[in-house]
Amino acid sequence: MEEKGFNKGVKLGPKGTYVYRIKVAGKVKTGDTAMRREFEAINELVKIRASFLQDSLGVEKKKAPTFSKGIEIWTEKKTGINDATYIHNFTTALKLHFEPALGHKKIDKISKSDLQNCLIKYAQKSQGDKEVKCFGGYNKLVSILHNFFALMRDERYLSSFDLPEFEESQEKHYDVLKKEDLDKLFKEVFSRYGLQRAVAVAMGCYLGLRASEISNAQWSFIDWEEKKFCNTKTKNKKNKPIPICDDMLDWFKRLQTDGDMLKVGLILVNPEGGAYPRRYTSCILEKIGLEVFKKHLTPHSLRRSFITILHNGGTPPRTLQELARHASLAQTMHYVKIGEEEKTKAIDDVFNHKEA
Repeated sequence: MEEKGFNKGVKLGPKGTYVYRIKVAGKVKTGDTAMRREFEAINELVKIRASFLQDSLGVEKKKAPTFSKGIEIWTEKKTGINDATYIHNFTTALKLHFEPALGHKKIDKISKSDLQNCLIKYAQKSQGDKEVKCFGGYNKLVSILHNFFALMRDERYLSSFDLPEFEESQEKHYDVLKKEDLDKLFKEVFSRYGLQRAVAVAMGCYLGLRASEISNAQWSFIDWEEKKFCNTKTKNKKNKPIPICDDMLDWFKRLQTDGDMLKVGLILVNPEGGAYPRRYTSCILEKIGLEVFKKHLTPHSLRRSFITILHNGGTPPRTLQELARHASLAQTMHYVKIGEEEKTKAIDDVFNHKEA
């Protein structure tokens, strides 16, 4: 029977996180789970209880490796579960942003503040002098760290670990591109990473496809005569054809005639013949965005750019909603990013227009 105030061994503590009380081997153990949601605290408690049980049974703990050695262990454990590109990109992110400061430290000696400082430095570097807020790249690094330390805990290198949290009220930061930036973006992607990646980026900018829709796109979706993209694998399972502009059609034709292989099935195919993951364009967009455009770009930035460019070009709201394939107009307008140039142009066109 649970003690008063405790539900399944946890209850909300004075710090806003859930505390636990459990009995292991006849001894009562208490502490803070460091979790702010009850279901997460209960999951954490399962791991804590398992750790205490192993201690009580005399199970020997492994000697904690350094952060650099931990990366090698993490990378090795991931082999065979995810593709090589995934492993390479995530390992690179850990080494690039955390190894310089934490590489020599033992895993069990790394503090929450150590990680927070590394994350803040990354955010400041990406955001410049702007106020540091959470955004796609920041959240991705936190996710990588969670996976990394979860493995370290499962392998008994440490009993528990809590990562820096960010306020849920903070919005992810998405920059968008202007119409005149698109050709430059495609040229950079093509010269650095090849034709397939350039087509993937073009599909986001010219068709407004989501990352999952890009990776699942098939040649059969293209209606060459009507010049429409009939996507049958959308988020809401509804097929809403999208007109294909001439530039996008040219990209498709270039890819279709590239090489000797018959172009059937998936448009974007990895070396094993399967679909690329959703994160196929994440790393390259982040790199090119910062180096070339001084902006934080994600795959979703392409879709937002598509909607914003159409809006600023005078597309009626209801038509914009149909092209974006959103359930509501309010959702579509949330994607539109209005800049200072657009505001100035709106005033000039209406109030500063002088009749001849």
